[in-house]
Amino acid sequence: TLSMVFDCDNEFQIKHKRKPYDYEEFENKLDNETILTCQPLTEENSYGWLRSLIDRFIVNDGIKNIIKQFNDHSLTTKEYYALLSTFANCLDYIIIDKYQHLFNEHVEQAIKHVKKVLNEEENIYEVTTSDSVFDLLTILKTICCSAWPDRIEIIHELQLNIISKLLQSSNMKLRTNALEELVIIIENSTTVLLDVTHKSIDCDILSQWIIENSIVSVALKGDINDSYYLTNTSQLFKFIGSKLTKADIEMIWKAEYNQSILLNDHSFTLLLSACEEFDSEQFECLIDLISEVYFTIQEKIVRNLKSPRLE
Repeated sequence: TLSMVFDCDNEFQIKHKRKPYDYEEFENKLDNETILTCQPLTEENSYGWLRSLIDRFIVNDGIKNIIKQFNDHSLTTKEYYALLSTFANCLDYIIIDKYQHLFNEHVEQAIKHVKKVLNEEENIYEVTTSDSVFDLLTILKTICCSAWPDRIEIIHELQLNIISKLLQSSNMKLRTNALEELVIIIENSTTVLLDVTHKSIDCDILSQWIIENSIVSVALKGDINDSYYLTNTSQLFKFIGSKLTKADIEMIWKAEYNQSILLNDHSFTLLLSACEEFDSEQFECLIDLISEVYFTIQEKIVRNLKSPRLE
C-alpha cells in the first residue's frame, strides 16, 4: 500500500505534481539528519504533496518501524518485497545518500535471501515462491539502479540463474513464467529508451548466456503448441537468430516439422522468427533442410505412382 501511495507515477500524484511543499509543516519536526525528501530539479513539478506524505511518514516513525522489521531474520520473500518497495517508486525525490545509509545493509540482506532461496531446490520449484523471487529481484533492480549501481550485475546474475533453473522444470507453469521473464529481459536489452538501457543486460552478454546454457534446446522441450509459450519462444529465437548454429537450426526444424505433420495449422512460427536475423550461411542451412524434405516426399510420391495397384 505504501509503495502505491508513494508512487510518483500514480494518478493522484501526477494530478497534484505542481502542489508546493509545505516547508513550515516540517520546519520544527525534521532536521537535516532526519529529512529524507529532496528538492526536485524543477519547481514546476515539485511533487509537494508526495514529499509531504513521505515526511509525515518519517515524523510518525515510519522508517524506524521498517528498519525494525528487517531485524527479524525469518522474513519471507514477500515481506522483503513489501519492505523494500516502500520508496522504490519515488527515488527521484529521495536524498540518495541518506537512503543508502538507511537501507544498504538490508538490501544486501535481501540479496542473500534470494541466493538462499535459489539453493533450496524444493522451494524454488513452487510457482508462488518463484513468482515472489522474480518480484523481489525486480524491486531490487529498481532500487540498485538509483542507489547501488555496482550491485546491478549481481541482480542480473540472480535473474538469469532462476530463469535457467525454472526452464528445466517439468512444471509447464514454471517454464512459461521463466520464459516470460527472459523475454522481458530481452525487450529491455534491445530497447532504445535511455531510462531502460542503463539497467539492462548487454545484448552480447545475454546472447552468450543463452548459448552457453543451451536455452534454445531447453525452450523447445516446452509445449510449443501453447500459443502463449510459442509467442515468447518466438521472441527468444528472434533475438538469438543471428547466433544460431547449424545444429540449432536443425533442431528447431525437426521440432517444428514433426509438429507440422501432426497439426495442419502449425506454420513454422519459430523458424520464421529466427530467420529474420539469419545470415547467408544460416539461410543455406535452412534451405538444405527444406530441400531434403522436399526430395524425400517427391521420391515417396514417385514410388507410390510406380507401384502396382492392388486389384
